[in-house]
Amino acid sequence: MRTRPGEEEISKWLIKLGNGELVSNEYDEIELPRSCTFN
Repeated sequence: MRTRPGEEEISKWLIKLGNGELVSNEYDEIELPRSCTFN
């Protein structure tokens, strides 16, 4: 996946996701950064 300039936060989050470094709850759900969602 590619990100555009100015999307560094999303890029870093995607790397953590791919590396399995994100914290999940008891249902294996992860929290999406606000910048990754649509309003």
